[in-house]
Amino acid sequence: AGDILIAGQNSVGSWDYSFKPSTRYDTSLAAFCLQALKACKHTGIQFSKIKTVGRKGIDAIIAVQNSNSASEPHFIILPVSPYLYLRVHLRLLSLV
Repeated sequence: AGDILIAGQNSVGSWDYSFKPSTRYDTSLAAFCLQALKACKHTGIQFSKIKTVGRKGIDAIIAVQNSNSASEPHFIILPVSPYLYLRVHLRLLSLV
């Protein structure tokens, strides 16, 4: 799964449901993929580029946030600042 997630990240740093090269993305899918990468890291298996892919994924989510924490085009509202939420949460997960 880790190799599929790493190889399936697109040029904008997110993921499409096909996990093939595309600029289409979904913020909820990106969050799920980041959580899955975290789980991969905790297996103890070495995945090349996992930190780079994790950072790029976080940056992709942050890039689409509006000042009110909604994201385009899905308008998902995070409970706190998206940057703070992702940075703290994923840092605690040791992904980045």
